[in-house]
Formats: sequence, C-alpha cells, structure tokens
Amino acid sequence: MVVKKNLESDGYNVDMIVTDGEHEIICYQYFSDPIKEKIEGKKVCEVTSLLAKNIMLSENDKYLISKGNSYYEYHLQGEVIETDKPIIGIGKIIIKLDQPLPKDIMKGQYIEFEVSRLDCIIE
Repeated sequence: MVVKKNLESDGYNVDMIVTDGEHEIICYQYFSDPIKEKIEGKKVCEVTSLLAKNIMLSENDKYLISKGNSYYEYHLQGEVIETDKPIIGIGKIIIKLDQPLPKDIMKGQYIEFEVSRLDCIIE
C-alpha cells in the first residue's frame, strides 16, 4: 500500500489516495508537526476504520469499494484476515476495523460494512 496522491492538506491534516495498484481509497492522517515533504509514493503502514457499522457476511466473495454520501464515507467488502483483532483485506489493502466482528464470522469469509472514515499512518 502506498500513497498515490495527496489530495488536500493544511500541513497537519492530510487527505490522500492510498492504493495497492488495483484498488484505491481516500484516507486521512493527522501529523503533530507540519508536513513539509512530498508524501506521494510513501509506504502506508496501517489503515484503520472509524465508526465501522452494519458488519455482515457478504453474499459473494469479491472486493468492493463504493463511496458513500459524505466525503470520507465508504461501503466496503473484503476478505476476513483476522477475527480476534478484526482485519480485512481488499486486494492488498489491509484495514483494521475499530469494531468487533459478529461471532459467526470466520477467517476467509467475505464481509461488507460501512465506515465513516479511513485513517492511515505512513512511514
């Protein structure tokens, strides 16, 4: 996962497009010190969800990234990589969920859910 493009920044708050080469998402990151360097091409260490909701099994085993009504909002569908500390994969984009998975969902299954925002940490 790398930063494809810096969309908007005030020096501390940065919106960026994160990609695995096939899939793309808009992520947010806050920097405690103003960022002065170019971030395009930087490796993304972690992507986390904010306010994940409506988590359920998917009817099909495919990846889906669909923009919601607000700027950061998404409807996502991906494969469960870990259940204890919920992690899903959409292609090579790995997202840590901020909410637990329903108890009947197992590793390898596909789920769908909504998020209010995706946050990331870059190297």
